[in-house]
Amino acid sequence: MSSLGSYLKKLRISSGYSLHTAAQKSTLSHGYIRDLEIGTNRNNNTPLIPKPDTLRKLAIAYNANFNLLMTLAGHTTSDETFESIEFIEIDLQLVLYLTVNQDNLIEYHLEAEVIHDTKPLFDYLLLETKLEKYNFIRIQSGLFINLDQIKGVDSSNLKLIFHSEQIEQELTITYNQLNKYKRTIMQSIEKNTRNSAVIQKPTTLIRKVTF
Repeated sequence: MSSLGSYLKKLRISSGYSLHTAAQKSTLSHGYIRDLEIGTNRNNNTPLIPKPDTLRKLAIAYNANFNLLMTLAGHTTSDETFESIEFIEIDLQLVLYLTVNQDNLIEYHLEAEVIHDTKPLFDYLLLETKLEKYNFIRIQSGLFINLDQIKGVDSSNLKLIFHSEQIEQELTITYNQLNKYKRTIMQSIEKNTRNSAVIQKPTTLIRKVTF
């Protein structure tokens, strides 16, 4: 797999796109996108170098840097210092809760760190669907909690308490939020107390944002 192809594949996966979704977003065929990621034309087994117009479509579809794609494809040489993007895989089971601000900056709150990611609106909606599928609930706009990680609730101080092997993690919520979701939260706490087995959840590839 070429360096460009590997980079394009990571961009696609971190956007939450299947090959078919990427094809719809970029107006390219899914077979051609697959060939680009492999770096080889399957018809004649020769190296595949996408044209600038193709790279522009992919840059728009993946919210990526067009100039960087042009450089990786060998169309240009540049002294420009490109933003360093670190692709990391997050195990959703380890996420205690997740917040999203109005600029779609996502904060994954894990036991020992907070990881930042940013997504266009469409990509965020795909992530939201995945979260709701795997036992996260949205208790307000931009705040999702992992029900499988809650071990207690402090009703007096309006705090949710999460499983942690190190420092106890807490999240302050409002009275209305606690009142609305208390039954669901208490059922989750009871289930988590009875069942210590690890519930398998998928990993998600993100583009880590460093400040």
